[in-house]
Amino acid sequence: FFYNKKIFSDYGLVPPKTWGEFLKLCDTLKARRIVPIALGSKAKWPAQFWFDYLLLRTAPLDYREKLLAGKAAYTDPEVSHVFSLWRGLIQKGLFNQRPNELDFDSGAATMVYRGEAAMTLMGTWLIGYYNGPEYKWREGDDYGFFPFPEIDQNIPPVALGPIDGLVLA
Repeated sequence: FFYNKKIFSDYGLVPPKTWGEFLKLCDTLKARRIVPIALGSKAKWPAQFWFDYLLLRTAPLDYREKLLAGKAAYTDPEVSHVFSLWRGLIQKGLFNQRPNELDFDSGAATMVYRGEAAMTLMGTWLIGYYNGPEYKWREGDDYGFFPFPEIDQNIPPVALGPIDGLVLA
């Protein structure tokens, strides 16, 4: 998660380590009329992070690998649990309205930059946007980041990240 340090500082908030702390943080932000989580899913793939991280925090990594290999089903209890958690966040109104109309950078990242939202779940490439000429934000001063919170203490934390490569002969 990338977060607006000024918002956290203004309200004495700290990055959560557990799911319970995360939900309490979101409730606190919402009570202060700040969108807790900015989501820009116009391209659809940014919303997929939510599925992956919820799954990786509630089921072992080998289950995810089986699911993606077609050796587990999207109707399994593990997947149903993920959608239940995700639905709970949506029903509580913890995301911005109309996320499918926003891009992850010029939409969700900008909401966090402007202080309209407190945080966004995105890959490390967002650092380039925040540090770039449009935002001129500095990590540690203006924004920070924290790992996706622990949901089940019996599931080891796993980081998720794509690797893109270019191979030339």
